[in-house]
Amino acid sequence: MKKIALTSLLIIILVVSSVALTACANAQYAGTYEMVSVSGTMTANGQTIDLDTSLYEYYRIILKANGKAIVESKASTSGLAVEMEGEWEYKNNQIHLTTTTAGIKVIEIMDIEGDTITYTAKQQAQGITINFTIVMKKQ
Repeated sequence: MKKIALTSLLIIILVVSSVALTACANAQYAGTYEMVSVSGTMTANGQTIDLDTSLYEYYRIILKANGKAIVESKASTSGLAVEMEGEWEYKNNQIHLTTTTAGIKVIEIMDIEGDTITYTAKQQAQGITINFTIVMKKQ
């Protein structure tokens, strides 16, 4: 009986320690990251658009110490603003950002070094091809 109780206690301690270490790593990278550059292309209906910062009024990711995240962007031409909530965690020099839109779960993996996040994506879906890199700096 003592063995089972001791084993259970050790498992609980390991789980709590793991959560605490993850929270500490998250706290280090928590903050607001603003886009400083974007490059690449988007192709839709046979037309290709070169991407640059002039297409956005802002693009930011807010990483909270509790593991929650907010992604905000606003197009400069149409004024369309988007805000998405999600969760994030730090793993092996990368930020893993998970969001859900229309019931679809998306995990985006971004490199992080110091106060800079670099997100490179190459995606193709529903006749749209996107190939871009966004660089964001912590404010």
